[in-house]
Amino acid sequence: MKFENLEQENKQILLNFRELCRSYADEFIVSKNRVFNLLGRSQAYSSGIFRESLIRDFLKRILPKSVSIDSGFIYGFDKVENSRQIDIIIWDSSKYGSIFQTSEFVVVPPESVIVIITVKSNMNNSDIESGLDNLSSVIDLDLQFRRSRIDKENKHIFRPIRKYFISYKGTTSKKKTKKKISKYYQDLFLQNQEYSNIIVPKLQEIDPLNPSEEIEQTLQIFLPKLILSIEGDDSSFFTGWGPPEDERGEQTFGPCKLKRVPYLYPQCNKITSQFEKLIYYIVSNVYDYLGTEGWSTVAAWADIHPVDGVRMGDSSEIVESEGISLVDFNNIHYIPPR
Repeated sequence: MKFENLEQENKQILLNFRELCRSYADEFIVSKNRVFNLLGRSQAYSSGIFRESLIRDFLKRILPKSVSIDSGFIYGFDKVENSRQIDIIIWDSSKYGSIFQTSEFVVVPPESVIVIITVKSNMNNSDIESGLDNLSSVIDLDLQFRRSRIDKENKHIFRPIRKYFISYKGTTSKKKTKKKISKYYQDLFLQNQEYSNIIVPKLQEIDPLNPSEEIEQTLQIFLPKLILSIEGDDSSFFTGWGPPEDERGEQTFGPCKLKRVPYLYPQCNKITSQFEKLIYYIVSNVYDYLGTEGWSTVAAWADIHPVDGVRMGDSSEIVESEGISLVDFNNIHYIPPR
């Protein structure tokens, strides 16, 4: 088999598909600007609703018809607090019915949800905090209704709800935005001992060079995979593992002696745009949930070879030198259950 993208680590290999993807992103920006120019700042709420619908409508075009894409709430059945209103919920309507549904929004059970997305106009501090609060509002629902379900082989039945933050306009300071996101999640774990009790043992037992799927999924309960702006090329952040300088995984971190720590990395987006990366991960999540065979469509969004599934280099295009920890490993602690 011939690997066409060998020696093309920093080059695009699917040029025609990249043109198509760029046209999609341009379409978002033009449509968003058209409505904003017509309605003006006084109708920011209506413009925001339209921006959310642009993304929902696009996802409906590219995702399988067996999933639904709506705005609404995830229901806690009086046992767990309901989620905040989620701008975009991708859920399995082929296997689950809604709790309540109108033409405007849905209320769905926690088990039905595949992906949630919060959509903001900007990436300022207030929008970041509000958006991350929306995503975090599903954590307890995920833990109680999904993560607690174990099969006969002691494996989790449900994957975690995947989470994404999207803004249209980018940040004015990548450094400040990165620190804001880092502080949000460091505080989340420090202020919620239950959450720390879940992740600390996983980070103590992790294989630093080959994290297990179980540990990856545990962190996905709490952390979004991507936080990005559609318009700002330098406003895209990826959740991975760190610190990057510990290449051999020989160090431990903090009093709890964590072997690996979740890190936030900026992305450079030279091969694929941040929009393409977003769609790649969302399509991957949905296809993975559905058990869809084949990877050509998924691979193409990340400029990975659609036949052999190979891409030389890092398709996530993270900037390792600018990573920052999402866990305050010097202060986080573990309290063993009694």
